[in-house]
Amino acid sequence: MASVIAVSNQKGGVGKTTTTIHIASGFARKNLKVLCIDLDPCLSLSMHYRFGKRKARKDISHLYKEKNVILEDYILPTDVPQISLIHGSAFLYKLDKLLLENNQLKVSILKSRLKNLKNHFDYIVIDTAPGMNNLLFTSVFASDLIVIPMQADFLSMNGVSNFIDIIKAVEKLANQKFVYKFLINMYDPETDPNQKALQIIQRKLSSILFQTVVSYSQDFKKACNQCKSLLEFQPYSEGANQYIQLVEEICDLLA
Repeated sequence: MASVIAVSNQKGGVGKTTTTIHIASGFARKNLKVLCIDLDPCLSLSMHYRFGKRKARKDISHLYKEKNVILEDYILPTDVPQISLIHGSAFLYKLDKLLLENNQLKVSILKSRLKNLKNHFDYIVIDTAPGMNNLLFTSVFASDLIVIPMQADFLSMNGVSNFIDIIKAVEKLANQKFVYKFLINMYDPETDPNQKALQIIQRKLSSILFQTVVSYSQDFKKACNQCKSLLEFQPYSEGANQYIQLVEEICDLLA
């Protein structure tokens, strides 16, 4: 049965979609079956996979609205044989109010919908939108692990406690604890502020921080322009190796 990973941060521009793509690619490299879910109205993940090789009858918004999930209606194959996609919807923001019932958030709705899909995959990876909204709460609730990309700078450090508060709010609703870890992303070792921020982050967040640090590289953009991950585009590059290490950490965490 699949483990569910949400790639989340209320802050934009931290590399959530890139992280989602490369985690999925790392699993695929291990010949594991992965389902990627685009939960961002910007549709960046869906565009990366070119909406799959064919048009699905239904997108992620239907998954929230319909109780009976028929696998074939949602799942799109991609150019990577081990990776499938549920593509996003530009109208996801309209669902936020629909997730409230008598002013109570239906926080378990995504988790319940994914039950019918879990037996078909090894991992489900969810790319979430920035901001604090009800869709984010449902993705946290559905997850076995929350990966939180962040940059090694002082602005990002200020947002750490805010996101931990979001997780605690969902924990209170769910009456359970969730596993989460921060990932240092787009790290530039040549800049002194990045080095200092990294040292502080590693000291303060050591118990909830991945050991892997993903460096900034133009290679990610070059790969993205080809609709490929770096593991496909330049499989022996530093960035590819860093994501391979991250996937090994994730596998150990969820074992």
